[in-house]
Amino acid sequence: MATERRKQMARISFVAVTFVTSLLIFARTLAPAATPTPKPPFTFKGKTVTLLVAYSVGGAADILARQVQPFLQKHLPGNPTVIVQNMPGGSGLLGDNWLYQVAPKDGTFIGQPSTLFSNGIALPERVKYDLAKVRWLGGQADTSVLFGRKELGIKSAEEFAKLKEKLFVALTQITDQRSAPIVIFLRLMGVDRKIITGYGSSGDMRAAIVRGEINATADSLPGYFAAVRPLVAQGIVVPLGQAGIVKGGQIVRDPRLSDVPTYAEVLVKLKGPEITKTLDYRAMELASSINGLIRGWIYPPGVPEEVFEVTTAAFDKLLHDPEMLKVFEKSVGYMPIHLNAAEAQEVANKIVEDSKRGPEVTEFLRKLQE
Repeated sequence: MATERRKQMARISFVAVTFVTSLLIFARTLAPAATPTPKPPFTFKGKTVTLLVAYSVGGAADILARQVQPFLQKHLPGNPTVIVQNMPGGSGLLGDNWLYQVAPKDGTFIGQPSTLFSNGIALPERVKYDLAKVRWLGGQADTSVLFGRKELGIKSAEEFAKLKEKLFVALTQITDQRSAPIVIFLRLMGVDRKIITGYGSSGDMRAAIVRGEINATADSLPGYFAAVRPLVAQGIVVPLGQAGIVKGGQIVRDPRLSDVPTYAEVLVKLKGPEITKTLDYRAMELASSINGLIRGWIYPPGVPEEVFEVTTAAFDKLLHDPEMLKVFEKSVGYMPIHLNAAEAQEVANKIVEDSKRGPEVTEFLRKLQE
């Protein structure tokens, strides 16, 4: 009898436990699911962001970086401290290699290259970066301008045939995108010249031309408008030619320097259209087209996607900031032609693809000598 009673009590307990368990499960199904705590958006608050310029103080790249600096600080989330760090050496190689290989990949180091493509194409054994893997945050279309001392007695590149003295041209290095078009152009024109390399920046070369150590050199647009135009106004130098910018797949005059002919148009005018079929001309054209992205801002691979996204958004705001544009125009005398991250990346990808499609052209640039 006692055994039967114990069995009955056990059955009642089992039913009770099962019923309570079912009620708990049912209650859980009715309760709202717990909402995960959203991850806070990335911010640079409390951090220091470095704009890395691979050239010395006073050059065109340095001028641009210091114009951008306060506005980048304004638009980056968290308003971090933004500083400019100059790392000159090897015509950009030291700084660009360091950014790609050594710099922290947390988004706090932003490169502002000038010779990224030309070094990558012409000096593959010395570069430590992969052009196809660099991520662009934004860019600027630019040209480079060849100018000479007024004592040369000529007013444009079309008059080189009248040149009565040897041209001593200071360039950063023969194979970079600012120098290569000039070296090839002068060779095709048959100008008596000597190319001098070794100066640390365009600022150093401007000082040299004022001192009379050289009688010709080149600069990109920020340096030209900020520092060379005053020399033109003083009668010390005259603009001779420009690399031009790419528009519709063609090299054309930069509209901000519309009175200065391109090397390409001078050659076609004086040598005839057949010149465009030569290897020299094609190499000059590729080097000149790189000026379509001569200035810009990059991250090396490895920077987290969320950091990349907020930084590209900041650059987009910066490049369209009316105050920044006003400051830029006042300081250098012209309005920039800006490219957002997607546009800059598209141009960069095309340059990489074009260089791969024309191996004989890139090989020519690699072996380019005076």
